[in-house]
Amino acid sequence: MNTPRLRMGVAMQRLGVCRNTLKKYINEGYLDAERLPGGHWRISEESIDAMLNNTRNKALAHLASIGL
Repeated sequence: MNTPRLRMGVAMQRLGVCRNTLKKYINEGYLDAERLPGGHWRISEESIDAMLNNTRNKALAHLASIGL
């Protein structure tokens, strides 16, 4: 299945990070992305959703561990 790919600006907004942080996530393999022939990046919407869900789950686990 072909997952939708987002432009850098949209991905940055969804994750709430700057361009450098987004590139770091890509370079470290946290996000599935491809570089187009013109040099632009497209980031997998599915990998962004997975990162957001993982972060949310870790935050909820932390809150539960401290009794909130």
